Amino acid sequence: MRPERAKKRRTKDQVARWRRFTGEHGPFCYMLTTFYNGFCVDPYERLKKQQGKVVGGAETVARQRRRGANVQFRFLIGGFPDKRNAKQFEWKQRYLRVKRVRSPSQKLQWLKDLSTKGADFRWTRTAKSLGQLGRPVTIWSFDPDEELPASSALVVFRRAESLEALAG
Repeated sequence: MRPERAKKRRTKDQVARWRRFTGEHGPFCYMLTTFYNGFCVDPYERLKKQQGKVVGGAETVARQRRRGANVQFRFLIGGFPDKRNAKQFEWKQRYLRVKRVRSPSQKLQWLKDLSTKGADFRWTRTAKSLGQLGRPVTIWSFDPDEELPASSALVVFRRAESLEALAG
C-alpha cells in the first residue's frame, strides 16, 4: 500500500526562505542515518520521500524502513556550483568501497578528511577541484554527538538541529 501525499503544506514564507537557502548553497548530497548516500536539489522534499511520507522514489531506503530504521539526515553537503559536480561527489561517496573503504565509520572518516585535502583535490577525474569550486563546500551534521573536525578555507563543518532551522 502506497503512502498518501503529505497533507501538511509549507507556508509561502517557509517556501521562500527554503528557496533562498537552496539557491545560496546549490545542489546537495546527503548521508542518511542508515548510511545511504544520495543527491537532491530540495533536501526538505527528498527527506519526506525517504521517510515514506510522500509518494515517489526511495525504494532502497523503503526496505530499511520496513526493518524499523529511523530515516533522518546525518550529513547534508552543499556548496557545489552545479548538479554535475554534486552528482560526481555523491557517486564518489557511494562507491568508496573501491578504495577499500567499506564500513560506515570509514565513510564518515573520508567525509571528515575533506577539510585536510588541498585545493587541488578532486573526487573524480572530471570534477572541479576544491579550489576551483569558487566557494567552500559546507557540511551540516544533524547528529549532536558527532565530533566535527576543524573547518578549512575549502570545507566548512556546521552543526544543525533540523532542516527547518537551516532555512531559519
